[in-house]
Amino acid sequence: QKIDSRDWDYVFLQAQSQEPSFTPEEVEVDVFPYAKKLADTIRYNYACTELVFYETWGRLNGDELNCDTWPPVCSYWGMSNRLLIGYLLMARQNMASIAPVGLAWQQVRLEEAEHGINLYASDGGHPSVAGSYLAACVMYRTIFKKKIENANFYSTLDSSTAVYLQSKANRVFESDFLYELNDTIYNENFVFDYATWHQEGHSVLAELQIDLNAFEITCHNHSVNAETYNWQFGDGNISTDLEPIHNYSTAGQFMVQLAASNSCSVDSAAMQIEIIETSVQIPDQIRPSLSINNGNINIQGLKSQYKSLDLYNLNGLHIQHQDISGKDFVGLTDKLSQKALLLRLTLETGESISYKIVF
Repeated sequence: QKIDSRDWDYVFLQAQSQEPSFTPEEVEVDVFPYAKKLADTIRYNYACTELVFYETWGRLNGDELNCDTWPPVCSYWGMSNRLLIGYLLMARQNMASIAPVGLAWQQVRLEEAEHGINLYASDGGHPSVAGSYLAACVMYRTIFKKKIENANFYSTLDSSTAVYLQSKANRVFESDFLYELNDTIYNENFVFDYATWHQEGHSVLAELQIDLNAFEITCHNHSVNAETYNWQFGDGNISTDLEPIHNYSTAGQFMVQLAASNSCSVDSAAMQIEIIETSVQIPDQIRPSLSINNGNINIQGLKSQYKSLDLYNLNGLHIQHQDISGKDFVGLTDKLSQKALLLRLTLETGESISYKIVF
């Protein structure tokens, strides 16, 4: 009756805390059929409901009650992995998303000796306030698809603990997050990465990347589950192409926005870029020399004629500004996190010279 009472945007399904970690034979009989029955009922009520499986966590010391008969659940890590596999399979079978609470739980437990945060209530299974807060952060991220930043509700936690838990909830949604599990029981390599939590469902996730080349940008579309696209380039121009190429007529800062949609949902993403005026010809006698070694950039021969240095990534995002007035040499370090940079040097007279640096 609750399912039928309205057209739901999201419905979360959570199994009993142990059952998805049981033997494949038990899960096939006691879990999967009922997950399917609920999923079918939810979709029959409203086809656009996004079904999300709430991936839970292993118990503090594993499933001690079933350890003797099913050794894979004897430890926290063993039980956690069995639960993850169970939920990945249910999401796959029912075309659903995943709320990776259990994976976020793992991120905290990996550092529990350092931070001492107890995610469990006294029974070693249910969550403490910290565990509930972590789960809530993952749920927020799952629904709204936005990074948790500057959230100032901490429940009864101190601010440093709450902010730390926010960061761990964010971590499992980052583009470079990868968790691989080579399972000998199902004889399958299970992978959880940026796309996994969302790709089995049908709600849209908008994601863009921009390559910048002088006044021209190339838009890369990494959206999930979308069928139509609307790009706005911040200069009054729009495009409905999948991956448009756009040329700006003037320099300046522009907000590039992507709205991705299908028949059920829409999501948006945006990135601010800066189009830089083409540098004038700098005489060779005052053109500095660059050397790159292990990610460090050394700039020599400035001859005290340059006033500022600016670094941009290739998406046009400003990374660093530095006053270099009166200097002949500048060294920049710790740039290994970038694959390429745009370096702009501005003369005291206002002209500038730009370099594209590839590591």
